[in-house]
Amino acid sequence: MISSSSIRLAVVIYTSAAAISLSLLSAAPAVATPPKAGAAAPAKDSELKSLLAQAEAAMKESRFDDAIAALRQADPLDPSGAAKVELARALDKTGKLAEAASILRAYVEAPPPPKPPKSKGAAPASSVDAAKDLLASVDKRAPRLSVIITGTGSTPPKITLNGKPIDGPGELTLDPGTFLVAAEAKGYLRGAKKVKLVAGDRKKLQLELRKM
Repeated sequence: MISSSSIRLAVVIYTSAAAISLSLLSAAPAVATPPKAGAAAPAKDSELKSLLAQAEAAMKESRFDDAIAALRQADPLDPSGAAKVELARALDKTGKLAEAASILRAYVEAPPPPKPPKSKGAAPASSVDAAKDLLASVDKRAPRLSVIITGTGSTPPKITLNGKPIDGPGELTLDPGTFLVAAEAKGYLRGAKKVKLVAGDRKKLQLELRKM
């Protein structure tokens, strides 16, 4: 015959075991459910379409800075390069010819591969052709300035454009505007000149540095 004390002991053991099991389960790390394959693609496409629509509306209303902001966000989402070309077009409208030319030249020299049938994301021929046409137009209007530094012999000069260091001497592609070109070298007096550039300019600026 089973005594009441034996039953109570069995109940206590069972209850303790159940509590330990629950504790272990709650302490176990949660297993993350992997995202479904391709789930991010529709969201990316939707964001790209929204940004392109914002940019198109801004361009129609001559809100070029807003268009530029939207297209800068759209560019990395668009493997076709169409957003890149439109970004350059918007930069052109604001007079930022140097950046527009740089973007277009990089795209024309290394466009995305041609798109195979029924695939998405590659560069259509129309985008590449549009980039070439726009680059030809921007290149004609973007001012060029050739900076020449003399008098320093083998001592390399440090050159700045509006206070910012540049690689030089050499030819610079710039936006229309007024620029202060300065140069200095160890053992030489600093030299500086201002130059005003308008669209289409091709100018040379020479600075001769004199010894201290």
